[in-house]
Amino acid sequence: MKKIDMLKESFTTRTKSIVLLMSLSLTIACGQETSQPSDKTLDDSSSLSQQSLASSKAPSVSRESILSMARAAIGSSYVWGGTQWDPENKNWKGADCSGFAQKVLRLPKEMNPKESISRGRLTTASFIKQSAEWTTINRSELEPGDFLVRRKNGAGHIVIYDGEAPNGCIKTLEAKGKAYGILSTTKCNLSGYVSKKRNNLAQSEGTKPEPESPRAEDEAPSSSDLEVLASKLNCRVGPGTEYNVKLVLERGQRVRSFKKSGKWHQVMFDQQVCWASEGDNQQFLVAR
Repeated sequence: MKKIDMLKESFTTRTKSIVLLMSLSLTIACGQETSQPSDKTLDDSSSLSQQSLASSKAPSVSRESILSMARAAIGSSYVWGGTQWDPENKNWKGADCSGFAQKVLRLPKEMNPKESISRGRLTTASFIKQSAEWTTINRSELEPGDFLVRRKNGAGHIVIYDGEAPNGCIKTLEAKGKAYGILSTTKCNLSGYVSKKRNNLAQSEGTKPEPESPRAEDEAPSSSDLEVLASKLNCRVGPGTEYNVKLVLERGQRVRSFKKSGKWHQVMFDQQVCWASEGDNQQFLVAR
């Protein structure tokens, strides 16, 4: 009788183990792939090492270098826990969101896209914390090459910021999920995301000096009034995203335009002069 009880107990234990493994497997699979575009994708592995960055300072890199490496990965696969991709062969391996971000941000060192991150692997749990390698900034201070990260209930997501989009949305470069891979996309739901920038950023090669701005009293006779259509619009010290943000304009505000360079207008608002983009088809700024 005792032997039968022992067999029953052993069978019950094994059954529970099998059910637990099946449940875990299903959870991971659901985390990797969703039927709808969603940030609920489980995009980094809690089983991966949470080692801190190496004590040596991460190398200096430019925003353009970060964006160039990220864009070269577009079309590669999303692989949960992955940190490798081949820009020349989009079917080779792949990365999850944090592996992708860590590699393009060059943390803690310069790495080839095909190189595996064997030590110091970072996840969204790492990026959400404070570090000597990055700084938390305001949403309005974001510039292309910065990143946004969120973490909740053991899952998270991280994206590389690639500029503003209409209606308060942003353009991103990210490893979105198994059904989407690594792509350039637009993100509008920024709830829970924290804005950050990498420290030790190098000045881009060929960065132009800050252009001269007209004085408030020197209003050009050919000036015109423009209205801001975007909910938030960065106004920079020069005509391009390589220039720093001077102030943030909001929907409905009117500005005076002095000159135009491509899609960029040199404008004045509240006695401050800066450059704002009208966007494609004037979706950011329009003449009134």
